[in-house]
Amino acid sequence: MITFDSELCQNPCLVLQKEWLETNGLGGYAYSTILGTNTRRYHGLLVAATRPPMGRVVLLSKVEEWLSYKGKEYPLSTNVYPGAYHPQGYKYLSGFRLDPFPIFIYQIEDLSIEKLVFMVYGDNTTAILYRLISPGTGGTRIRIRPMLAFRDHHSLTKESDNINKEYPYKEGVMEFEPYPDLPKMYIYHNAEKREGEFFWYRSLEYPEEASRGLPFQEDLFSPCELHFTLTKNSPCYLVASTSKNLPKAEALMKRELIRRQDLKKRCRWGPLDEFSQGLVVASDSFVVSKSEGMKDIIAGYPWFGPWGRDTMIALPGLTLVTGRYQDARDILLSYARYLNKGLLPNYFSEYDGTPFYTSADTSLWYIYATYKYLEYTDDLKTIRRYLFDSLKEIIEQYTKGTANNIHVDIDGLIVAGGPNLQLTWMDAQVGGKAVTPRYGKIVEVNALWYNALRIMEALAKALGLKQEADSYLQQANKVRESFNTLFWKVDEKYLYDYVTENFKEDAIRPNQVLAVSLPYSPLSRERQSAVVVKVWAHLLTPYGLKTLSPREEGYKGHYTGGPASRDSAYHQGTVWPWLMGPFITAYVRVYGEASPKGFFASWGYKSESQAELTEELRYLLKHLAIHTKEAGLGFISEIFDGNTPYAPRGCIAQAWSVAEILRAYVEDILDIAPRKKRWLVPP
Repeated sequence: MITFDSELCQNPCLVLQKEWLETNGLGGYAYSTILGTNTRRYHGLLVAATRPPMGRVVLLSKVEEWLSYKGKEYPLSTNVYPGAYHPQGYKYLSGFRLDPFPIFIYQIEDLSIEKLVFMVYGDNTTAILYRLISPGTGGTRIRIRPMLAFRDHHSLTKESDNINKEYPYKEGVMEFEPYPDLPKMYIYHNAEKREGEFFWYRSLEYPEEASRGLPFQEDLFSPCELHFTLTKNSPCYLVASTSKNLPKAEALMKRELIRRQDLKKRCRWGPLDEFSQGLVVASDSFVVSKSEGMKDIIAGYPWFGPWGRDTMIALPGLTLVTGRYQDARDILLSYARYLNKGLLPNYFSEYDGTPFYTSADTSLWYIYATYKYLEYTDDLKTIRRYLFDSLKEIIEQYTKGTANNIHVDIDGLIVAGGPNLQLTWMDAQVGGKAVTPRYGKIVEVNALWYNALRIMEALAKALGLKQEADSYLQQANKVRESFNTLFWKVDEKYLYDYVTENFKEDAIRPNQVLAVSLPYSPLSRERQSAVVVKVWAHLLTPYGLKTLSPREEGYKGHYTGGPASRDSAYHQGTVWPWLMGPFITAYVRVYGEASPKGFFASWGYKSESQAELTEELRYLLKHLAIHTKEAGLGFISEIFDGNTPYAPRGCIAQAWSVAEILRAYVEDILDIAPRKKRWLVPP
């Protein structure tokens, strides 16, 4: 449970940086700050996924609320307008907690009420309940105005006459369809009466959009206001939904509470501490259902959809560690349908679902995800019947050559991309030019390639295909030899980042750590250790790994400004938390029971002797545990500044950030890795 007191809640300059997020398993979400003040275009109480998990539209942006008590009226809501907060409901917000839903506590004289906001799983529905905690000594009434947007979640609404102001109304429900090309929204309520005229709220400001160099003012329309009487035995509620004939709000809440409690019970690895329990709950937000009934993973909230690479990296932490084995299987089977000449989609169009095959490593991460699935489930039957042929196709197509200049060179290593064709996760561009050009023979792509060949050897043996297993091993051995010859920088003992015919990139980047952390490493133990030490010395921060050493030309320590400024820093020093997972796995692989003496001394770790590995790594994640209470509450952000104080940036909830920290925490720190299967070839 995350809680904040009145001292913090009544300081808008501080609390507007703290954001809560509710999701519905379809890609839809409810999202705002702990004041209920929207500071982003993506904030809204009902952001519906019209083509799950995509097609997201902001229907109900927020509600304006006033409470009447002892003959006086008090605002509960707060908005940002040019030069002002209005109204100033934050003055009456005495507390906030996430338990498990966002709960706002308001105190007015001797009266105390709480407001709960939650989404309904599997439905584009958000419920808002108001309950008396301390009834006070006078009658209590609440007046609420819905503030509607009805627009794509990337856009902004402006006042317009081309809007349908009429709406059907009957007792307990209103139906809105202001624009014909957007879904209807129903508002269910238990108000005593409805009154008030249609009007526009003009020039609301979103400071987070302004800080990102984007348009930041919006107009919202309100059709009417609802009047409620709040008593001890009769909570008030308002439910916004795209569905008809919903159960009452309290019934929806009970159902959702039970579902969330069950999430923790799925985990089979023993008692949950506060940190891991929070990450298990957070992981649920990213696993979504697709329109065709299969599962996928949202890369990050609020603006990302499913991304193939992110999905495969995040799958072990989000679905296997959490015991969601059927979801993992569905995701693997679903992606197999998109295999095209050995390639899997990097991402899908948000508007029509078109797959884009713009990565060199997604297919190789897919083989890794399949391996992890087998580690946890021993479900060789699914591999034999549905997936092995797809895995073979990936290897065959990469070997003979496929799209995007992806092919195996004479030395057995993968070549991919070109100067204007960036196929790795460091793919930001400014003005059509790559910020972080990486092409030719790329270190993590070839580490993944070696890992994939060894996994295929193991699978072929398990399926009784000895000849194929021998062929994969022979190919892997060639890759291993070439990898060490080409990528190892002998004098400084680390790996080049990428190599072309005429150039070797020796900038220190974190991609090399994957050559240590993957199940099958092409490096000797001595070289693995050297890589870990180099990454630790140059890139490790309390929140993840920097994407570039500060000693390198082009390093940018702050991710701020407009789109071009931010993109130019995206992989040029910015810290990525997901990389902490591979680093921890690599660290454990190399050092076993204890790290070198003083390894974490610069972090303030006070042990005078070689500390227990578990305690050192728990200490390493201390700052990320604190971070889950600082920005996206309960979540881990997409990125952080490379320079102190390492401000969180990007998405407030990123799938692979949560997934890799959870996976490494359970497998490597708690040492509850899946039992090795007999048929797996030892790394």
